[in-house]
Amino acid sequence: MKSNIYILLFITCFTLLTISCDKQEPLHADPPKVVRIRFAINTTKPLEFVYKDSVVAVGLVDNSGSNTSATTLLKIEGQNGEIQIREKGSVNIISTRAIETTPFEQAFAIYYDGSKIYNQLITYQVKGYASSGELEFLLDGNVIETASSAIDKTLTVLINENTTRELQVRKKGTTDILITKILTSSPTSGQSLSFFFDGTSMVDNIQINPPANMANMAINAQFKSTITSTLGVFTGGNAIDLVFYTRNKTTNVIAKASPEIRITLPTNGDFASFELPPLPGANFEYKFDICARGLNSSPYDVSAAAVKAIALNEGKSTLAGTAIQFEAGQSKLFLIKDARQLRTSPAPISSIFIGQITDLSQYFK
Repeated sequence: MKSNIYILLFITCFTLLTISCDKQEPLHADPPKVVRIRFAINTTKPLEFVYKDSVVAVGLVDNSGSNTSATTLLKIEGQNGEIQIREKGSVNIISTRAIETTPFEQAFAIYYDGSKIYNQLITYQVKGYASSGELEFLLDGNVIETASSAIDKTLTVLINENTTRELQVRKKGTTDILITKILTSSPTSGQSLSFFFDGTSMVDNIQINPPANMANMAINAQFKSTITSTLGVFTGGNAIDLVFYTRNKTTNVIAKASPEIRITLPTNGDFASFELPPLPGANFEYKFDICARGLNSSPYDVSAAAVKAIALNEGKSTLAGTAIQFEAGQSKLFLIKDARQLRTSPAPISSIFIGQITDLSQYFK
């Protein structure tokens, strides 16, 4: 009898010991984790944010272009969750965002242009001048802005991180692209286009830099000839020289600058930079001749004309826009075109060819 009791006790103890050594499954699954989701939203259409078939936040349209915000608390079961994004009133999911169980604070930028969602926004500065016509600015082939004359606009561009988009410019009413710029996701500000459009072609990367010597005046200038008739057709080739004179505005005495100031400008519309030194006094101004490159002769053909042209005008034209007022330490952007001016005195009647300046400096500062 006693042996049976001992055997029973042994079996019971062995069984309890075996059970205590087995690995046990937890009685309950991991509890849900609560996280707070913040959305920065810029959208052209109202949005809904859906989690487990329930709308947990909405994105509203701000017609001023500013961002709106939305915040929600979510219980995440398991390792992660997913928020779906759709237009309000639609069941079509246009994008998703993965939600983790940590950290507690999680933020997402949502930018929607009505067709695609992006996660980043950049600003792109467009500054320039169109002397004629209206320009269209296209983003990935779609017109986003039109402008004419003096142009100073900040474009807001939606983009995904580590990607690019394409900005193009064309003259309104045409399909020819004047210039193409690649926009990147970084930096988010500071990218820009600075240009001049003369009605036919565009020059970009226009800059107005301070003079290397602050006693001087810095000039960035473009020259294009407008003389196309048989009377004095332009024959200057791919470059001309500007030869400078000083004029005393009190006495009207004009003298060639000494030492000579001779600046070469291309004739294809490209800009060239140079500096002018200080004048003898406040009552002086700069005048200039347009000369054949490397010569003191006029780059115009008047051999068959009844009205002969004198070789150089020696800066004597009194027309508006033919003088440069000196400003120490300043920077200027000049468009220089040529024009024909008749002289009846002294006889015989003659033509001189002058350069006239359009100052665009204010549009690029």
